[in-house]
Amino acid sequence: MLKLLLRIFVVLGIPALVGVACFLFLRSYFFTPFIEESDKVYLVELAPGSSFRAFCDQLESKGIIRSAWMLDFISQVKKSDTKIKAGEYQLSPAMSPQDILSKLSKGEVFKRIVTVKEGMDLWQIAKALEESQILKGADFLQSVQDRALLDRLEVTAPSLEGYLFPETYHFSGKQTALSVIWIMVEQFYKKWKPVYDQRLIELNLSKHEIITLASIIEKESGNKSEQALVSSVFHNRLRSGMKLESDPTLVYGLQNFNGVVLNKHKETESPYNTYKNFGLPPGPIANPGQTAIHAALYPEDSEFLFFVANGKGGHKFSTNLREHNDAVRDYRNILSQAKQATQVAVEEIEAATKPIDPLVPTESPKVADNLEASESPATN
Repeated sequence: MLKLLLRIFVVLGIPALVGVACFLFLRSYFFTPFIEESDKVYLVELAPGSSFRAFCDQLESKGIIRSAWMLDFISQVKKSDTKIKAGEYQLSPAMSPQDILSKLSKGEVFKRIVTVKEGMDLWQIAKALEESQILKGADFLQSVQDRALLDRLEVTAPSLEGYLFPETYHFSGKQTALSVIWIMVEQFYKKWKPVYDQRLIELNLSKHEIITLASIIEKESGNKSEQALVSSVFHNRLRSGMKLESDPTLVYGLQNFNGVVLNKHKETESPYNTYKNFGLPPGPIANPGQTAIHAALYPEDSEFLFFVANGKGGHKFSTNLREHNDAVRDYRNILSQAKQATQVAVEEIEAATKPIDPLVPTESPKVADNLEASESPATN
């Protein structure tokens, strides 16, 4: 009887124990993270054409997985090694080998995101790309001014300013300046509707001229509902032989610009200065969005020749210089009142929070002077 039981154990028990041992072994290697409580995340690259085993070795050396050999073996058993996609992946020791294989097989690559906002210029885009660690800003700026690329795209301006469509872009893996630029330009042409070409003929303007005008409209008005009206002012000025006199053109390309356009900028010697030069500047001053491009092509029907900010987020439009000068004076009064109110508020806060010495008499708040004429904001 004992021998029978021993035989049964040999036949059934040992295989069962082996099976349990194998299960526990595979469970620890496949279903269990290497370090369950780890909060570390690594960015690792599976380069195109490289072997998966070399990638597994990289994961083991970084401490992401327990065994490179086992992960490679399991991927072959599951036949997932043929589905794995190249790219950069965010992986952690807190992920099980099963989770890692699933992520690799689905191609859930790490993507760097950059948002090109409407009205951003080349330098701002370059900075955003570098901050997102997509590529060096200097490489981008060099490529957007490459004459061979400009000629290939039939752009006569000094750069691709205006043709880098505002959008949120997701880039995976290493990128070259050319690949990034090409994606942005490709998006621009996707947004350029076929009907626009017929409209160019009607307006007797080139695509480049329209994009240049659209960039000025974009910079002049953050209020999209006004863009067609702003466009009408510039179209009317062009037809009348007047200078465009657009403030944003005064500071295009200026280094260390603090964001405030002043009257002294009108004296800047630049082909982009529309206070000194007639017609459109040689190229766009920013990258316009869809609404600004549409507004440049389809201006509202108006007789307006001037506009200035109204202090309420919009603009006051005028048909003659007298009305415009009145609107400019009203706007400057608003700015002056706002400055005075701000200064008084600051001084009141300082007075309320500053300890008062009972032996020293307090002074009444001093009202700020008006804006100096030489430093007053420029107006259209």
